[in-house]
Amino acid sequence: MAKAGLKVLVIEKERLGRNKPCAGAITLRAFEELDIDYTDFVEREISGIRLYSPDNSVMEYDYGRTVGITVYRERFDSYLLQLAINAGSDVLTNTSARDIIKSGNSCEIAFETDNKVIQSRSGKIIIASDGVFSRISKKSGLYSYTKSQLGICAQYEMEMKDKDINELIGNNLEIYFGSSIAPDGYGWIFPKKHGVTVGVGFSLSERKRKITDYLDMFVYEHPIASNKLKSARIYRKTGGLVPMKGVIGQTYDDNILVVGDAAGQVSPLTAEGIYYSMICAKAAAQVGMEAVLKNNFSAKNLKKYEKEWKKNTGGDLKRGILLKNLLLSEDRRINYLVNEARSNKDLRIMIADIIVGMGSLDEIIKKNYSTALFYYFKGLVKGIYL
Repeated sequence: MAKAGLKVLVIEKERLGRNKPCAGAITLRAFEELDIDYTDFVEREISGIRLYSPDNSVMEYDYGRTVGITVYRERFDSYLLQLAINAGSDVLTNTSARDIIKSGNSCEIAFETDNKVIQSRSGKIIIASDGVFSRISKKSGLYSYTKSQLGICAQYEMEMKDKDINELIGNNLEIYFGSSIAPDGYGWIFPKKHGVTVGVGFSLSERKRKITDYLDMFVYEHPIASNKLKSARIYRKTGGLVPMKGVIGQTYDDNILVVGDAAGQVSPLTAEGIYYSMICAKAAAQVGMEAVLKNNFSAKNLKKYEKEWKKNTGGDLKRGILLKNLLLSEDRRINYLVNEARSNKDLRIMIADIIVGMGSLDEIIKKNYSTALFYYFKGLVKGIYL
């Protein structure tokens, strides 16, 4: 928007270099579709995945080429913010958005600066990307999350020798399933430079004890993960909530577009949100620029944003819920899927493509329709999906 000559203000509640709880894996298609060079912030290029079932079977697939990267969010986010600054955006850091006041065809946003002074700035359009607790969407009456829609995650950033990372993990995203470590979710080990990000995440409603208890069990007691992490040392602990079960009812209103975690634009199947947030943000920018040209910031006009992001990512966000409930809701279903994939390359590739984001969910299922149908009916015969 700044490149197009619009006056843009970015309000960021943290200081520059902030850390956000995030496993930090991003599909390559995010950078290809948005034409962003990742060389300045990439930690490790990813070429494969490993899935560990609750019965500790493993499904592996290596593409033999880069299909994604891992990042640390403080470097990645700072890079993106610098792009906005270079394009002409003004930025206020350590500043929290507090309220929105609408008046005619414009609006005003109130914010609290780092010295606790309340100020305001008027404008035409607000893009609310203020996270899972989105104050702006709440003030606008758009917020609709319930406890059952939220996931909770905790993770450790761990130092680890490069030799151990290369030998034990390599350039793979490792994902671990099992109700004892992550009910209705999964644990992960993602490689970086000189370390790994290790975490667990699952539905908030499934939590029976402290989230860190699940994480410690994964790190210190899991029969496979604990052995891989013996030489690793924790240097940072983070955690937070993430929307995991659907988008809010409406992502637009007069003068407002809601993006990212604030809108629930997160894959219910993989809990991956960076790609979806970026693609939806692009749609918000395009619709916002059109609104400025037309000087029309009504909800009726801004509804185009919701149509656009649904066209681009809606299939993943909607059908991901169905697939998660069907495939990942019980240990026995995951065991069945992983073990079948170990002996069938077509199923293995389909699962790998979904995990690393080799296309939209609809595209991948359509391409592998006969394989998906065969193993679904085989599971029905075995009583897996009954």
